[in-house]
Amino acid sequence: KKSIGAFHVAITNVSEDEINKIQTNINVNSLGIMISKNAVPFIKDKNIELNYLNEAAFKLMNINLEEGQLPRSNNEVVIERWILRYFDEEVKVGDIIKIQDEDGDEKDYTLSGIAKDDWQNQSEGISKAYLIKNDSNVKEDSTVLVEIKDEADKQEVIKEVSNLVSSKSEVVQNKDLLRLIGESSNADMNKSLFMIVFIVIGIVVLATVVVIYNAFHISIAERMKQFGLLRAIGTTKKQIMNLVIREASIMIFIGIPLGVFFGIVAVYCIAFTFNKMSGLGEFSNLKVVTSPFVLLLSSGIGAATIYVSAYLPARSAGKISPLIAISSQSLIKKEKRNRSGKFLGKFFKIDTAMALKNVKRNKRRFYITVLSMAISVTLFVTFMSFAKFSDNFSEKVTEDNDIAFTIYDNGNTEKLDAINNKLIEEVRNISGVSEVYKHYNFILTQGFVEDSAIPKEVRQWAAENRDEDLFKSKVDGKNKSKISVVFQAYEDNKLNVAKKYIKEGSIDNLKDGEVIIVRETTFFGDKRSLIAPMAKLKVGDEILISDVEYSDGQENFNSKELKKVKVAAIMDVQPFSDLDYQGVLNVIGSKNTVKNIIEGNQQQMKNFKVTDLGIKIKNESYLDKIDKSLKKIENTNAGIGYYNKIESAKNEKAYKLQMSILLMGFIIVITLISAVNIVNTVTTNILLRNKEIAALKAIGMTRKQVRKMITFEGVLFGLYGGIIGSVAGTILAYILYNPMSNIRDFKFTLPWNSIIISIVAVIIMGYVSALIPLRRLSKQNIIDSIRGE
Repeated sequence: KKSIGAFHVAITNVSEDEINKIQTNINVNSLGIMISKNAVPFIKDKNIELNYLNEAAFKLMNINLEEGQLPRSNNEVVIERWILRYFDEEVKVGDIIKIQDEDGDEKDYTLSGIAKDDWQNQSEGISKAYLIKNDSNVKEDSTVLVEIKDEADKQEVIKEVSNLVSSKSEVVQNKDLLRLIGESSNADMNKSLFMIVFIVIGIVVLATVVVIYNAFHISIAERMKQFGLLRAIGTTKKQIMNLVIREASIMIFIGIPLGVFFGIVAVYCIAFTFNKMSGLGEFSNLKVVTSPFVLLLSSGIGAATIYVSAYLPARSAGKISPLIAISSQSLIKKEKRNRSGKFLGKFFKIDTAMALKNVKRNKRRFYITVLSMAISVTLFVTFMSFAKFSDNFSEKVTEDNDIAFTIYDNGNTEKLDAINNKLIEEVRNISGVSEVYKHYNFILTQGFVEDSAIPKEVRQWAAENRDEDLFKSKVDGKNKSKISVVFQAYEDNKLNVAKKYIKEGSIDNLKDGEVIIVRETTFFGDKRSLIAPMAKLKVGDEILISDVEYSDGQENFNSKELKKVKVAAIMDVQPFSDLDYQGVLNVIGSKNTVKNIIEGNQQQMKNFKVTDLGIKIKNESYLDKIDKSLKKIENTNAGIGYYNKIESAKNEKAYKLQMSILLMGFIIVITLISAVNIVNTVTTNILLRNKEIAALKAIGMTRKQVRKMITFEGVLFGLYGGIIGSVAGTILAYILYNPMSNIRDFKFTLPWNSIIISIVAVIIMGYVSALIPLRRLSKQNIIDSIRGE
């Protein structure tokens, strides 16, 4: 809402009568009125667009102020900061500025506030201005911003208000907001979003239930002897049950309030951290809202889980004979005779063989311990996969995010080289500038590859959204697939930066005719988008290239009229992401390579020039100084303009960092809880076998052999749990993948890294967890342990 507005729908060209009708809809929560005028000359060669808003519209638009306040009277205005640098004298909040309206009338306004820069407005040379609007003055060209009540069906209400306006009005949905809250016009997307939320919450709740159940089961098992003594002196099964339930109630009254408290504190800590991040990112200026429904629901689930977890082990405890419970014989299971003992004895020493037999001797203990470890691995694999899937829905942080300023050709002169070498050198010599990157205009061409190179999913997408014969063509009479190719020319400094983005191949000695391809691209369709390679190419493959953009109707091509390039390297993401185009094969080559391809096309050659410069600075302390230097350069070069990108770059970086903090923080918390659960389960299981271990020592087993047996058991539990958890985690990851791929289709890959990390970690934890109780057991007297004292 902060960046895209809090309104759900905007309706243009609305009359006063239509506005009154919309306001009467009971599902409309708030209605703002805005009148936007055409851009008019303001200062130097820059223009200004006047936007008149009422109080409600200001709230719904969420204008981000850098300083000052929103207009409160008709003679106050808010404008963007970047436009202020074109005044001859410094302009501050409270100063008077002159603005001319559409009729040419000039009026004095007090600058009440300064809005944050929008780099797109800067590149167009048009600053937004926001003024207060009188509600009594509604004109036919008014735009209505409608916020719908939370509980209402957004699409149904949008239909209702759309029917209240005339055909000349345009209804524009705030698609980004509606999509994020799961109420877009695409029912499949809404369903997928709800499925994702449901699956994530379901996994967490299920894991919580298992962890709590294990904790209670261990607690009951530890006190089995005490329950036996109580039964021996006359306590009934029902009384034992009531005792355990009372304990559970006490834990609920203590644990749930503490859990709610720490949960709220954690949310406040996250909000505090994000708000301190220089006010940047989508999650800055967060306000924590505590929902009573969420608190009650989580408390209810926790209480129900504790009662069920207490009831089941307590019922089992009530069924055991008092004498067996007192003697701790319930924990010792007599093994049936089988041939595996002789087999194990031939290949393993006694300690290893016993460890292999012990892990499965007590089925319940085996299942509980393995389940604890499997749950931990399952959570780790699932949520690491979820974090990886989420990367497909956000922009990658690249070199482009380090660009502080951009100089561009504004088209105000007929010069073909508004950005020339003299200008570039002048910029490079500014103190504080660390690098200047030339950005050439992209060259759209056609490429020809083997039919087998086009992925099946891309052909399917083309059939759904365009034309199944989209790729059909021939070269020298042989079938080929024709694809759109966008060439981008990189000079040496950009190629040096690109080296760290290379995933396959090398560009250490990139020759003319050799290129880098970007592996995947995004295809946008009517219902879903697809992330996939335009063509499956390998290092060393060759692509035939035409120097024309389009060849509608032409199916047969002559190879003599085509140029050939060779794939030298492959990257997953471009260093300069502003130049990434969708639904094409993005290709990067040297300046000479690109010129050689288009040399026969005069129009392409004419258009091939430097369109803008990306300026990287040493640090932010040089920002103002560089800004002033660029302003002087702009004033003396009519064909160029420049804008400050540092604010938007910071926002993108902050957003990525905030998302990483949320996801990785969640994974770390899950991992810590899982680790404690594993240590608790393994440690308790070993302590409960005190009598058994003492008996083994009594018949001659050395301390070293006992240690080896116990630690090997811990490793085995970790191995079993790791394998089972990896399988379960992969299945759950795939279940999560399905609804996410319905929103943006991408390829599912097995989470091998997460699987290997989790299995190794859980084996180590099993080993360490087995070592912890051995110290305590080694100090105990063998006779006392056997007697069960």
